[in-house]
Amino acid sequence: VTYEEALSNQEKPILAVFYVDWCGYCLRFMPKYKILNTLYKDKYNFVMINAEDPAYKKLVEDVSLTGFPTVFILDPKYDNRVHLSQSIYADLGKFRTEIDRYVRIRRILDKAEAIEK
Repeated sequence: VTYEEALSNQEKPILAVFYVDWCGYCLRFMPKYKILNTLYKDKYNFVMINAEDPAYKKLVEDVSLTGFPTVFILDPKYDNRVHLSQSIYADLGKFRTEIDRYVRIRRILDKAEAIEK
């Protein structure tokens, strides 16, 4: 899914990885990202964003990247952004705990929104 497609689909939050082609850490992280995509494709839109692509310059500046890879949960429905710590990237269990946590939070937000309507 492209970033633009994911942004327009507010049914699911976005799990976005910012990377650059020359980054060895990015290459080592991508197999885990693909596993997560398989496990969570019904709960998240998965997007890979090349931080050196001029089309994403504004987005890259907006999220204030400090290294690569960098993973964010972006939720356009609730204008929310969660930066996932690079310290958990190597541990798939910890990574899943964090993205499961946001799924639970999103359900709470959705229920609250439904009550307000």
